[in-house]
Amino acid sequence: MASCKLIVLVAATFSTEMTPVAIQATPGSFDEHDRLALNAFLQRDYIIAISHWNAAARLAAHEPTKKGLYSDTLNSLGSAQFLARRFYDAESTLCRAIDVAQMGDDIAVALKPLCNLAELYRVTGRFREAEAIYAKAWNVMRKTAIDSDAAVNFLCDVGRLYVSAGRNDDAEYCLRRALELGKRGEYDFLTIQLKVLLAQVYCKTSKYEKAKKMLIEANESQFRWLDWSELYLRCDEPKKAIETLKRGLNENALIAVNEWNKIAAAQVVWAEALMRLGQKEESKKLFDRAIQNYERAYGPTHYLVAATLERYCTLFPEGADDRKELAKTINESNRAKQPLGLKSAFKKIP
Repeated sequence: MASCKLIVLVAATFSTEMTPVAIQATPGSFDEHDRLALNAFLQRDYIIAISHWNAAARLAAHEPTKKGLYSDTLNSLGSAQFLARRFYDAESTLCRAIDVAQMGDDIAVALKPLCNLAELYRVTGRFREAEAIYAKAWNVMRKTAIDSDAAVNFLCDVGRLYVSAGRNDDAEYCLRRALELGKRGEYDFLTIQLKVLLAQVYCKTSKYEKAKKMLIEANESQFRWLDWSELYLRCDEPKKAIETLKRGLNENALIAVNEWNKIAAAQVVWAEALMRLGQKEESKKLFDRAIQNYERAYGPTHYLVAATLERYCTLFPEGADDRKELAKTINESNRAKQPLGLKSAFKKIP
């Protein structure tokens, strides 16, 4: 079965290795439900995928000697629930997948649901819990044969967590180490992800030439227009930032209406660009819409809601005390604390 490994840039997308499945299977069998679920998943019909993987999981549960199959099916189900924004269900399912995997003979089976659970925690702003889960995944990797592909994927995942948590030094270390280990083609999907993430780190740390170099090298990245617009904004080119956003949104068919996180990310950059062009009232309105869209996507206590509130307060400090206090409250519950030593452990990867 082609289980799902969540890969996130601006929003979740999937490896090009996943292709529709066409096999002969008995109606109502595990293989039939698994095939229908995967095909629905690839069409982004997550509700149908959830229904069939639920049925497949019930059938797999009655095969006590196939813990790996049951865990893989639960991992796929949890991934579909995640993308359907059923975060509570996804967490429960992925935790169950980990428990089942740990009861089997092959501990490596637990690695996929562990990393997916950590990714769920990252996306929902639970950084400390995400890092703790990655520490467990690292312990599993140490007990099994670590090939370079697994190490690169893992470093990319942890680097993405540190980007989200604002730990730029840790993020840069993990992402650069992943590129060193990768030895992949220039336009390999994972290489592009790593370069886009590094560009985000360089942009945040005012290393604009390095950010530009990474984005140029990551030429094929699907949502690079958003990163370019952010870079233009940091380089004090607001008109270029807005032009890039307009072009990117048009090329992506204005983005699906339910992808509120992507819409919000574009609105934040656009709002700040408008402010720099002197259009303050329009900027404030767009910031408000971005906050509303992040809340639609993730709920009112998400770290991106706090980040957008802080950005608003920096630009419009007058009368922003309530927003500043709200951002502080959200951050206190979400912010990652001390590192768990993951970064130093990666120095042992051959």
